Amino acid sequence: MKQVTKQDIQDALRKIGIKSGDILYVHANTANIGSILNIKNKTTFCQTWLDAIFKIIGDKGTLIIPTYTTQVGRYGVIFDPDKTPSLMGILSEHIRNLNGSFRSIHPIHSICAIGADATFFCTRNGPSDYGWDSPHHRFLQKPVKSLSIGLSSGHATPVIHHVEWASALPYVYIKMFDKIVKSSAKTHPYYFSLVRYLHLEVKPDLTNLTKIMRKKGALHSVSLGGGLIHTCPYQDAFEQAIKEVNKNPFCLLEKAPNFVRGKIPFDSITYGKDGKKINADEANAIGHYIFDHETLGGDL
Repeated sequence: MKQVTKQDIQDALRKIGIKSGDILYVHANTANIGSILNIKNKTTFCQTWLDAIFKIIGDKGTLIIPTYTTQVGRYGVIFDPDKTPSLMGILSEHIRNLNGSFRSIHPIHSICAIGADATFFCTRNGPSDYGWDSPHHRFLQKPVKSLSIGLSSGHATPVIHHVEWASALPYVYIKMFDKIVKSSAKTHPYYFSLVRYLHLEVKPDLTNLTKIMRKKGALHSVSLGGGLIHTCPYQDAFEQAIKEVNKNPFCLLEKAPNFVRGKIPFDSITYGKDGKKINADEANAIGHYIFDHETLGGDL
C-alpha cells in the first residue's frame, strides 16, 4: 500500500486549486490513496485528513460530505440524524460524529457539514433530497467545489441525481415517506426522495461530462499516493449537465434504459385509464382544459 504524509495531502490540494475559504463537497475513498505516515488507527487517520483539508481552506472554509442512509428506504430502518450511521465510508462517518458538525435531516440523502457555512447547508431544509431548500439546491447558491478523493473524476462532477430531479428525467420518480424520521429537531410530516424504477436497467456514466468539464478547464486532477484527487465547481458541472441532458436525456447513463412501451413510465396516453371517454372533437374543444380544472380553489 502506498503511504503519504499530511504535507503530501496539503500539497496535492493546492495543486488542484483548493484555497482558503473554499466550500468543498467531498466524496472519498481514502484507502485508495494509501496509509498516512506514522498514523496507526482509524480515528487519527480520518482526523489527519480533516486537519490537512482545513489547513488549506481555513476557518472561513466549509467541508461537506454525504452521509447517505439507503438502509432507511430499503429496509425501513428509522432515521435518527444523531445516531443512524452513514454508508459513505470512514471519513463520512468520522465527520458525522464530530462535535461541531451539522447533519441535514433527510431519511435517504442527508449530508454533514463542518465549518463556516455548515448551518447554511444543513439546517432548515425542505423535505426533498434535491428539491427546493435541499442542501443540493443550496449548492447552487454558493461557490461549492466538488472534491473527489481516491475515486474517479466522475465523483468530482456528482450532479447526476440533482439533474435528474431538475430535468424530470423519465427513469426516476419521487417516493414519499412518513413516520421514518426520529429527531429532537423540527421535522416534516413527509419526506420525498428521488428513486429509480427497479424494473429498468440504469447505470450512471459521467465520462462524457468529465471530458467536457476538463476541456473547459473546470476539472482538475493530481496524483496522490496510490490514487488521484479531482475537483470541479459544482454549479459549473450542474449547468453543463443540464445543457447535455436537454440534447440527450440519457447522456449521464451508460445506455438508455430498457423502457417498455405501455408500461410506466412509457405508458403514453391516459385515454380510458381515468374512466373518462370523449371523442376527438370534445378533446380539441376550446376551453376543454380550463373547464376540467376549474376547481383549484382560491380566497375569492
